[in-house]
Amino acid sequence: MEQKMIVEWLASLSVSSRTMKQYEYAVSRFRYDTGMPLDKTDQDYVLRWKGWLERAKYANKTVNNYVTALKSFLKYHYGKESVNKINVYSREFKKKEVPLTPEIIENMCEKVKKPRDEMIIRLLAETAVEVGELLRIKIEDIDYENRKIKIIGKMGRERDVFVTQPTLSKLKKYVEKRKGGKLFFKTDKGIQWIINRCWENVDGKGKISPYTFRDYFSINFLKNGGKIDALQKILGHVSLNTTKSAFPSFEPDLKAEFDRIMAHTTG
Repeated sequence: MEQKMIVEWLASLSVSSRTMKQYEYAVSRFRYDTGMPLDKTDQDYVLRWKGWLERAKYANKTVNNYVTALKSFLKYHYGKESVNKINVYSREFKKKEVPLTPEIIENMCEKVKKPRDEMIIRLLAETAVEVGELLRIKIEDIDYENRKIKIIGKMGRERDVFVTQPTLSKLKKYVEKRKGGKLFFKTDKGIQWIINRCWENVDGKGKISPYTFRDYFSINFLKNGGKIDALQKILGHVSLNTTKSAFPSFEPDLKAEFDRIMAHTTG
């Protein structure tokens, strides 16, 4: 019976097949670890399980994913709103500092030898696309008039991202002799190899990945006044809560927003 409920819940989610497998395992793991029937589970049991996972030295990311999945299942089938109060992120979880800056990215682009590599770096930095989305871009997806590119995300969901005029001009030059087809003929590992090489060219410390560019874009977008719901659409998140959870330090100051609006309303 519970397995059928899990299947029904998973079918309602707009997530990748890989995430579905992780979510299914998380809920089944909770049931196995605690022996608690899912319909009897409450906030207290979820917190106990989370604490046990942390004490058992599970990686913070794993704990976060497990709890997120369990909360989603309980809310879908039982409407257990109380579990929403549970902080998903482990106490020790902190968003890593992003080592990229506009100056570093520009330096990376200046030192590349191939226009293709420069385009990859610029698009990752300006659009925050995931590597799979980058590789699905076709030349026909580029709208030069409106400076936007159609992105095909997970589950085939479409969205538009925008680029600056300088990047658009470089992109137009990069594809000028091509009539259509894929923008980049690379693999995930190929993109990572290019990033590694560009990073080494500027004497970068540590490792970076396409997700580093995604975090770089998001943090700068919010720091410069971008709205969290606009960022949600740019990143392609189905739920606003996903975006908020990824960047909790950028939650809006509701009182300040209230005072700002009321000052104009009652002015």
